[in-house]
Amino acid sequence: MSFFNDFEAMSIRVKGGKLEILDQTGLPKVEQWLPVNTIEDMYLYIKQLSVRGAPLIGVCAALTIAQMAVQNCPNMIDVPKHTEYLKTARPTAVNLMYACDLMAQKHDINKDYSAQNLCKIAYQIKDKEIEMCNAMASFGASLVKVGDNILTHCNTGSLATVGVGTALGIIREAHKQGKKIHVYVDETRPLLQGGRLTSYELQKEGIPYTLICDNMAGALMAQGKIQRIFVGADRIALNGDFANKIGTYTCLLYTSDAADEEDSVDL
Repeated sequence: MSFFNDFEAMSIRVKGGKLEILDQTGLPKVEQWLPVNTIEDMYLYIKQLSVRGAPLIGVCAALTIAQMAVQNCPNMIDVPKHTEYLKTARPTAVNLMYACDLMAQKHDINKDYSAQNLCKIAYQIKDKEIEMCNAMASFGASLVKVGDNILTHCNTGSLATVGVGTALGIIREAHKQGKKIHVYVDETRPLLQGGRLTSYELQKEGIPYTLICDNMAGALMAQGKIQRIFVGADRIALNGDFANKIGTYTCLLYTSDAADEEDSVDL
């Protein structure tokens, strides 16, 4: 009996018992699924930004450990060693630290590194991410009024999470509710996560959007053309301070709406 069950999201899937991730470096032109055969594969994919977005990175790390446990069953794998290794792929991603510590059962006295238990933990992490995205989307969409023009920065959707997204999940839900929104997407230099990835997601969802240069945001706000701004957060401190992509600060001078999960908070 397999504990590593198939599922598919926009950016990650388990197909035929094999973990794969969508290579985000090729988007929007090339949609290519990359196999995850080893711990080293996932380390490289995180490092080279084939997989990105703190929530998604955490899920990917957990599922990689679970898959490795299944592949080596009935032998046990050295979970603490592998999780510490994966942490070094993106030291600033608090979701990665959180997921790795859960897989390593860092705070548990009696640790169970069986394939069955590691798969259980990994899928719980995945399911919790989906639930948090849905809750955030529902609450955030309640703040959006019919006809609002919304500004967003970077990519915070299903390419950055395993669910509907954080800030972009709110936008997706508001559109689903028929609120006739229009989205202004910062291109997000230097890697163009907005221009390449957010526009890719919005186009797939049929959500009206306009791609803008990062330095156009201030002018649009000064002209009163933006009613809402939703951005994500790479990391949130307990006092509410948060860090995000270059260019976010300019947007946040005009607003206080940031959307992210509790797993991104330093607890």
